[in-house]
Parts: sequence; C-alpha cells; structure tokens
Amino acid sequence: MKRAKTDNGLPRFLSLFLLIAIFPLFVVKEYRILKIKKGVRISHAFHSANDARGGIREKRERPFTIIVMAKDNGENIERNFCSVIAQRYSDYKVVYIDQSADDRTRSLLRCLVRKQRASEKVTIVRARDLADTHRLYADVIRSLGGEEIVVRLSGDDCLADDRVLRMINRAYVNPNVWMTYGRYRSEGKAFVGDVGRAVTTRVSCKSFYAKYFKAIDPDSKKGRLSHTFENDENFKGHIRRIPHVLHIRSMPSDGVSN
Repeated sequence: MKRAKTDNGLPRFLSLFLLIAIFPLFVVKEYRILKIKKGVRISHAFHSANDARGGIREKRERPFTIIVMAKDNGENIERNFCSVIAQRYSDYKVVYIDQSADDRTRSLLRCLVRKQRASEKVTIVRARDLADTHRLYADVIRSLGGEEIVVRLSGDDCLADDRVLRMINRAYVNPNVWMTYGRYRSEGKAFVGDVGRAVTTRVSCKSFYAKYFKAIDPDSKKGRLSHTFENDENFKGHIRRIPHVLHIRSMPSDGVSN
C-alpha cells in the first residue's frame, strides 16, 4: 500500500517540479514581449513628436506674395489673374507691377479685381519704364516681412492649378530650403519642361524668402530682376526642385520676361 502511495505521488511531484522550473521562463518571455511592445509604442510616439516638431506633418501656411510682372499681356493677363486668385490657400497676396505702354492691361485688371471682390488681396502698381520696374520690384520685396515667401510670375503665364501655393509651401517645411523652382507646360502642348536650376527672378514660379533678397545691397546688380541667386555661395545646398508642373507658359506678348 505504501509503495502504491509513493507511485501515485511521483507524477504530482514531477508536475510540480516542471511547473516551478518552467513558470519563471514563461514570465521572463512574456516580460520581454511586453517590453518590446512598450518600446515600439514609445518609439512611435517619440518619432511622431519629432515629426511634428520638424514640420514633416505640419500644415502651417507660410505667408506668400505673388509678384506678377505685366506688360501689354492682352488676354493672357485674364488667365493669369484667374489662376492666381483661385489658389486654395489663405495667407497670400498679389502685387501686379505693370509696365504697359497703355492703360488697357491695368483697366482689365481693375475690372477683374472688382468682379472678384479681391481689392484686399490684389494691388496694382504702375511702372513708367524698365528701370522703374526694377525699383518697384525691389521696393515691394523690401516692404515684406523676412519670413514671407516671394513667388515671381510673368503676366503671360498662369499657375498650373489651384494647389500651386500648397505645393510650394510644403517644400519650405524643410528649414534648409531657402528657394524653390519647378516645372512648366507650354500652352496647348503636351511637352513638360523644367525651368532649370538657374534661380533667376526673371523666370516664372521660382520662389524665395524675402529676407535673403532684403540682405542684398540695394545699389548692387543683385537687386535687379535678372539677379541669379544660385551664383551666390550662400545658397548652395538650399535650393529645392519641386518635381511638379507649377505654371503654364503662354505664347508671350511683349512682356517684361519669359
């Protein structure tokens, strides 16, 4: 009888031994799994916070000023105006510098401003000649806040769609971006071209922070419309190409540029 009791107790002893031996291993394994999961959550939260601080998910609208250089642009100026005023963006204004030989372009612009009730967003300035155009262009930029972004546009061209300012704004999320340029499409053609890396303000839809223009000596040639910023050593590594069509290039009238 005693042997039978011993035989019956052996399985229970072995079960208890295995439970004592295996249970700590199970606890350690579960602890490691929980620690890994917790680490993943912490890492995700950390990177999400960093993304927010770094602006990766930032939706902030930076202030823009679109400067349109107009000169006897005919019917092109209406397409230009409609594309500019249609931007799905809140924080921007538009300045037209008109060097037209007669008042037709300005009259059309004034009519469009009244029709669209855009007098608070759009300003029209008359330039007497090319030298006056250079002066007014510089004066407009120097009147802006340093963090405002200037977008240069020819009166013969129009913005490609209503999201152009949004696309440019996204490029400036990176604090190392000081200037941008993009692509264009010729009106009535399927051809898509690149405006090139030469960031001269004579070309449509190139943008830059006003503060960098304001730092230029007003009496130097760099303050002119033809200034090529990329020649400045300070801008190396700070110019961003936007791989999207930003403007439609129309057949030019006798405009200031294009």
